[in-house]
Amino acid sequence: MGKGPQALISYLQTNKIWVLLLFIIVAGRVWLASYIPVMEFTEARYAEIARKAFVLDQWIPLWYREDQPFWGKPPLAFWSTTLSYYVFGVSELATRLPSILYTAATMLVISCWLRLLDRTALILPVCFVYSSFFMVLQSAGTILTDPLLTLCTTTVMLAFWQCLTQEKALVGWSILLWSCLGIGLLTKGPVVLVLCGLPCGVWALTQGRFLKAFRNTWFLPGIVLMLLIASPWYYLQEQRTPGFLEYFLIGEHFYRFTEPGWEGDLYGAAKDQPIGMIWLFLLIGLLPWLFIILWELIFRRDKLFAKALAVEKPLSVYLGLWLLMPTLFFTFAGNIIPTYVIPMLPSAAILLVMATTLRPAQIQWLGFVFAVFFFVLLLTAYEFYFKSHKYNQKPVIDEYHRLNKLDPGPLHYTGAETFSFVFYGGGVATHGRVWPDSGSPNTKYIAVRDMWIKSFEPRLKVRCTKQMQQGDVSFWYCPSINKNGGDDSQ
Repeated sequence: MGKGPQALISYLQTNKIWVLLLFIIVAGRVWLASYIPVMEFTEARYAEIARKAFVLDQWIPLWYREDQPFWGKPPLAFWSTTLSYYVFGVSELATRLPSILYTAATMLVISCWLRLLDRTALILPVCFVYSSFFMVLQSAGTILTDPLLTLCTTTVMLAFWQCLTQEKALVGWSILLWSCLGIGLLTKGPVVLVLCGLPCGVWALTQGRFLKAFRNTWFLPGIVLMLLIASPWYYLQEQRTPGFLEYFLIGEHFYRFTEPGWEGDLYGAAKDQPIGMIWLFLLIGLLPWLFIILWELIFRRDKLFAKALAVEKPLSVYLGLWLLMPTLFFTFAGNIIPTYVIPMLPSAAILLVMATTLRPAQIQWLGFVFAVFFFVLLLTAYEFYFKSHKYNQKPVIDEYHRLNKLDPGPLHYTGAETFSFVFYGGGVATHGRVWPDSGSPNTKYIAVRDMWIKSFEPRLKVRCTKQMQQGDVSFWYCPSINKNGGDDSQ
């Protein structure tokens, strides 16, 4: 199979059915992304941060709450969603579309790499494996920083490989490498240097190409380019919200990983995972293909090892280090979550296809079946659990908008802000633990958490009727006193 574009086109034309099935996987993820509401916690929080930037037309700084800037992550993933809102309006699909596009772009980068390796025949099998990892499928339809980070790290790993495997590397690969590192700094911060720097550095050292790495990557000019891309935002963020650099660089990138249960986290409870938990997260990230790997290790061990050993050593070592070095780095970190392993999954997909004894058609059918199974599982979980769960406040807001057209009045939510409620409410609701506008005769709508219902009940019974229950939130319609003669001033 040749390396040229014509060879790739010919390959795809020969495999039209598989291209169609891959398109069905993407289309299925798009449909679910548009169907399932934005829910607590992380997704609703990130969606609301992007919505605030859209409404306020303010990109620096981003805002966590109206009086609190967001310091937890760099802005690029949020800016992507904000831009999506400008183009498509605020909706579930617009919220998640950037993640879908970044995941598709990652598969495109993997495909280009395989073509450059003269392994065009592996493109579809690898894409099917990667697109059917459950963690990839989940993150692809969620507003997170990880899909964009994975696109950056995958491109960096491709560019570094090209720089070091060519006697005289084209300067364009170096520009691509350092540009993507700069974009990575704007996506999730200095962690991108760890995710790429560790495997690249160790591979160059073990292959006797360390000095070549400095020369062929244009190391010093490259660092300047990376900083030119990333540093303006960091400077402006610190100027406009003093204290950001200390919190983000030291808190988020040192204390978060060295202090279990770090109490300085401004955006939720810090995790306190046991040592080595990242390895379990990696195994979870390999689902459902982990079962295929185990099956082959048990029943086809000799053939599996023979094929794995046939893969040229520099490439297999490079992919293995990409998979394992970041995992080793996070082994002793306690404050971690499963999505930390997503940037390593492209290498896992390539290694799996190169080593497996399964035929390409078997891999592609399995990938399609796994993806469909995930969609059915996700849809079932939503319909039978999350649709009526407290994390989903869209039905309350929908009911408010319906009634508000008939009898206009303000909306009040008892307790602190929940981001799903604020996102769907578009900022129209007030929040607090006291009765709103005490003594006001006008129509009002109140969403009451079950924990506060006893303190609100006396007034609710006077003039309000319960319209619905959503999780632990009851929604009440309180018509004006002139309509029902009640008095809520007591």
